Amino acid sequence: MWARSPTAQFWTVFIFAALIRIAWVILSGFTGLYGQDGYAYLDAAERMAQGHPFSVQMVGMPDPWMIAAAPGYSLAISFFLRVFPDTFSVWWAQVISIAAGSTMAAWTVSIGRRWLSPEASIGAGVVVAMAPVAVQTSVVVMTDAFATALGIGCIWSTLRTLERPNAYWAILSGFLFGASVCTRLPMGLVAVPLGLILAFRKPFPVKYVVIAAVAAIVGMIPEFVYLNQQSDGPFSNHMISLWSPVNFWRQHFVTPDGSLDYNLPLGIYYLSMISGHKFISPVIILLAAAGAWYSRPKTTMLRVLLGWIAAFVVFCTGLTVINPRYVLPIVPAVAILSMYGFIAIRSRWNLNGLRWRRAGLLFGTAIVVTVFWGQFRALIPFVELSEVEQELAVVISQKAKADDEIVGFKTAFALEWYLRRPATELFFFDETVLGSGSKRKIVVWDPHDLAKRATTPILHRKKKWFDDHCIIEPVTKVRTIAIGYADCSSFVPSTEKIYP
Repeated sequence: MWARSPTAQFWTVFIFAALIRIAWVILSGFTGLYGQDGYAYLDAAERMAQGHPFSVQMVGMPDPWMIAAAPGYSLAISFFLRVFPDTFSVWWAQVISIAAGSTMAAWTVSIGRRWLSPEASIGAGVVVAMAPVAVQTSVVVMTDAFATALGIGCIWSTLRTLERPNAYWAILSGFLFGASVCTRLPMGLVAVPLGLILAFRKPFPVKYVVIAAVAAIVGMIPEFVYLNQQSDGPFSNHMISLWSPVNFWRQHFVTPDGSLDYNLPLGIYYLSMISGHKFISPVIILLAAAGAWYSRPKTTMLRVLLGWIAAFVVFCTGLTVINPRYVLPIVPAVAILSMYGFIAIRSRWNLNGLRWRRAGLLFGTAIVVTVFWGQFRALIPFVELSEVEQELAVVISQKAKADDEIVGFKTAFALEWYLRRPATELFFFDETVLGSGSKRKIVVWDPHDLAKRATTPILHRKKKWFDDHCIIEPVTKVRTIAIGYADCSSFVPSTEKIYP
């Protein structure tokens, strides 16, 4: 009875996934904050909670700006800050990510039941719950898990609409689609599996598609409001504006963020990363390939799942950057295919004897161990980076005087967050932001990383400005990050702007 209860399956997998994520947070002491994006999302959320527009205005930025032009995640955090005003935004950000990652696994079970047995659909949910990339993205302060959960919920509610035609499910489907795009623009690619679900539906559900489209527009209202406040369009982000199918075979890129070089062509790198142990599991990928082969008679299932996977993989292999979280949305589809492949292999090869069961148990244990190892390998770099940022904040608090200006490269957002004082990001700074040259400046950056990134015109001009106008006295280092005092007394303010 339990195995055939969709609600019980949903919540069992949800709780299982949540416990894994909570355990990693407790064991690692990870706050979810690292790099730059998370701090910007929190800053935007706190401003939204105070009634400011959908933007982030940290010191050193020439204009109000929202990462990837998608305010959905910050808007969700700000909602909880309004309801519980005496709480911390980072708490809610991590709670939202954990809940989203757990919901993503649970919704995989609900979608899988359309093509798999109840037991196999639970297996697909467990795969998503344990996939290293899914665990990693759902314990950090980042949009990916939240956006992906909304997108998967849209697919599930679309299937629900077709099974039990009802305006409620159509509204939910459309709203979740709009909200997912509002949280992360590339989630618009969910339209591919949705289109494949609807394309061969007879009769075509025109009424419910129209209802869903209207609901999607409502879900995207925050995005429209945000874009109305900005001079740049939604595709001004260089990751999207530099997209090209030719990038699949390229290894060298020059972007506003710096020069990027890869050992393999970007497309091959992505494919090898997807099949690696830090993404999901090489065995799961092989089972998914078997599932794609054996599911050929089930044309609708194969069409939807392969279209789902292909849409995001093709998009990512045309970018200029490599990041496993960009391909997170394919994990549920891969998990469903892998369970279909597992069931097909077991039945076709008659692997049901006691000996095979023991071998399967041993093999499964080995997979679980490697998956947990993959989770550790995927998560630990972010934990270490978070620790470095907190160490930097402690050192700066001891070294900086009240009127010192702090200038950092890829460290300013973190320092401003922890120190609760202005910190200028080198990438955005201009002369007016730096202010008077008589002020002492504390510079915080990784010299090797900055030298590599400064090959691009934007950063080259800014680094050259420092080299020409400031004498930097090294003070100390925190791992690879150098801290120094910059004497810029020779600086004469002018009207020239040095940001693009």
